[in-house]
Amino acid sequence: MSSKSSLSLHTLPVEIVYRILDRLEHRSIFLSLEGVCQRLNTVLKTYQPYQTLCSLKYNGCRRYDDILDRSLSIDNYALIRLSNVLQHNTTLVTLDLPRNRINDEGAKYLADALQANTTLATLDLSYNCIGDDGARYLSNALQHNTTLITLGLYKNHIRDEGTFHLFSALRKNTTVTTLNLSGFEIEYTALTRLLADAMQDSTLTTMDLSSCKLRDSDARLLANVVKESSTLITLNLRSNHIGDDGEYYLLNALSHNTTVLELCIDNNRNLVDVARNLPVLRDQMNVSDH
Repeated sequence: MSSKSSLSLHTLPVEIVYRILDRLEHRSIFLSLEGVCQRLNTVLKTYQPYQTLCSLKYNGCRRYDDILDRSLSIDNYALIRLSNVLQHNTTLVTLDLPRNRINDEGAKYLADALQANTTLATLDLSYNCIGDDGARYLSNALQHNTTLITLGLYKNHIRDEGTFHLFSALRKNTTVTTLNLSGFEIEYTALTRLLADAMQDSTLTTMDLSSCKLRDSDARLLANVVKESSTLITLNLRSNHIGDDGEYYLLNALSHNTTVLELCIDNNRNLVDVARNLPVLRDQMNVSDH
C-alpha cells in the first residue's frame, strides 16, 4: 500500500513558492502575505523582487464612474494590515494611496505606522476623505517621524482644526521638505500666521497652497517667509483670492530672496504668473528700491 504525501505551504520547495509569488502583484504580496505565517515570512525575506521593493502605488477610483465601486479602494482592514507591515518594513520609500476613500480611522492606522517606520520618505494621501481627526493623528506622527520628506494631502476634508494641528506639527518636524496642502480652506489669518511661523522654522523647500482661499493679508505673511527663507525653492499660490496688494508684498519679498526659483500666483485677482523670470523681477525690484 503506497502512502501519499500531501503538499502544503510548509512543505513546498522554496523555488515553487517563488514561482507562485512571481505571478502576484507586489501590492498583493505587501497587503496580503506578509505576517501570515512564519514560513511565508522566511520565504519573503529571501525573495529578491520583494526585498528590493521601494515603491508601492495603489490608485483607487480613477474615474467618476468608479466612485460607488468600493472594491476599487483600500478598506480599513487592508489599512490595518498595511500599517502592521509598514512598522517593520525596511525597503519601502514611496507609498502612493490617492483616491482610496481613506477616512480618519484609516489615517490613524497610517499615522501609527509613521511613528515606527524608519524608511518611508514619500506618502501621497491626495483625494481621500481625511478630516480634522485624521489630520490630528498624522500631525502627532509628524512630530516623531524622522524620515518622511514629502507629504501630499491635496483634496481631503481637512478644515480649520486639522489645519491648525498640521501647521503646529511643522514647527517640530525637521525632515519634511515638500508639502501639498492644495485645496485646504484657510479662512482665518491666524492660521496663515501659524503657517508662516512654521515655515520659517522648518526645512520646507516646496509648498503648495493653491486653491486655499488666501487673501492679501495672507500673502503679506507669506511674503515675510519668502523674504527671510534660506531653504524655500517653490511656492505655489495659484487660484487664491490674492489681489494687487498681495502681489506687491510677494514681489517685494523676491528682491530680498536668493533661493526661490518658482513662485506661482496665476489665476488670482489681477495677477500673472511671476515664476517665469525671477532674476529679472529681482533686478527690477532692486532698482526701484534705490
